[in-house]
Amino acid sequence: MKKINCLLIFLVLVFTSCGKSPLLKELSKETGNIQAMESIRSFNTTSQSIQLNWITGINTNEEGKAIIILTKNGAVYDDSNYSLGAYLWMKSMGHGSSPIVVTKLTNGVYQLSELYFSMTGDWQLHLTLNKNNLIVEDVEYSYSLTL
Repeated sequence: MKKINCLLIFLVLVFTSCGKSPLLKELSKETGNIQAMESIRSFNTTSQSIQLNWITGINTNEEGKAIIILTKNGAVYDDSNYSLGAYLWMKSMGHGSSPIVVTKLTNGVYQLSELYFSMTGDWQLHLTLNKNNLIVEDVEYSYSLTL
């Protein structure tokens, strides 16, 4: 009887989970597709402008990739006292996705990879300015993925 109860609980959890794991990379229907430069935002703490350029489309069937360019007074600029971080969040579901890989390509230029929008819905991409492993400032981009 205990084995049957455990099996039933396991099956209920599997079939009622809020989404597929982004690590499985299963194909699903393509959703909204953005391959362009986003509006320029800024980190007020360092007076840096943030230019977000999507390399891939934003959808649920492939890894997302983007380039971040930080500038100050029109020139590429990186403040060595700070680091750049990023994470995805789905507010309505109370969870994010797998960790985003942030790679510094050169001074003021970063690549974001392993961005997995694991399901349709409203997502937020947060870019963070970090100092001593603490978030100093957070800039948010919002996306709505639909079928």
